[in-house]
Amino acid sequence: KYIKATDHIKEIISQVQRLTKKGYTYTTSDGIYFDLSKDKEYGKLSGRTVLQAEDGTSRIDESSEKRNRGDFCVWKFSKPGEISWKAPFGDGRPGWHIEDTAITEKVFGPQYDIHGGAVDLIFPHHEAEIAQMECISSIRPFVRYWLHAGFLDMEQKKMSKSKGNFILLRDLLKEYNKETIRFFYLSSHYRSRINFSTNLLDQARNSLERINDFISNLTKKDDSQALEKLRKEFYEAMDDDLNTPTAFALIFDFMSKANKTNTGGKKTLFFFKEINKIFSMFSFQEKIPAEVKKLGEKR
Repeated sequence: KYIKATDHIKEIISQVQRLTKKGYTYTTSDGIYFDLSKDKEYGKLSGRTVLQAEDGTSRIDESSEKRNRGDFCVWKFSKPGEISWKAPFGDGRPGWHIEDTAITEKVFGPQYDIHGGAVDLIFPHHEAEIAQMECISSIRPFVRYWLHAGFLDMEQKKMSKSKGNFILLRDLLKEYNKETIRFFYLSSHYRSRINFSTNLLDQARNSLERINDFISNLTKKDDSQALEKLRKEFYEAMDDDLNTPTAFALIFDFMSKANKTNTGGKKTLFFFKEINKIFSMFSFQEKIPAEVKKLGEKR
């Protein structure tokens, strides 16, 4: 679902009211703030409670009237000419963090399994989300698993629209298919920074072709022992915080040994189809014999 915060003002107001009723907020001349001194668990995701220079934050959190340095705004009172919504505690607009918890509470309830986002959102955004929802519901944890993705860099600098150093996916798809781009991303751990380059994309394309060539030649006898070892170690790697680089390394090591021993048949093919349900990258088209290709070209 793609959901607008502006369609959930009622839910946002409800969260502000419940936080206030429980004593977690205070009011200043410019808005309503969450009082961090009332939440002893604040900072448990990132291990800190105050902003640092590299953190993403918002101007609405700046106020000389704040009680604590890290207190964040849940509702900002509007000034003349500013966009605003009517609320019983004063017309204004939502704080950055409460938009998310209001929406997720409506869609998922007060607790759910997985929350994604880039590493720069861990603090203060995700810490604030945890504080708000857990203080409202008293249910812990708010989210069971947090998956924070590393940055995509261009020439060693974070790729961003503001810096102008970015490539649109639709333009990239003119040069590389979606399977190659997917393999490029999965070749690094999702929490690692990736430096974008066409050389790395070319390597990803070549690596994927190696796998597809291997799959197309799976017409021999299986090495059941080696295959079972691969299956066990592959899923252990994937269960270890989605360790895709290790999982792929195991696949290539298996392929190399299978080529040397001239093994790999129906069971191996079944396994590659099984793991492709996770990645959706491999091709299972039958390889066209060279003589058939030549005949087609001649015709």
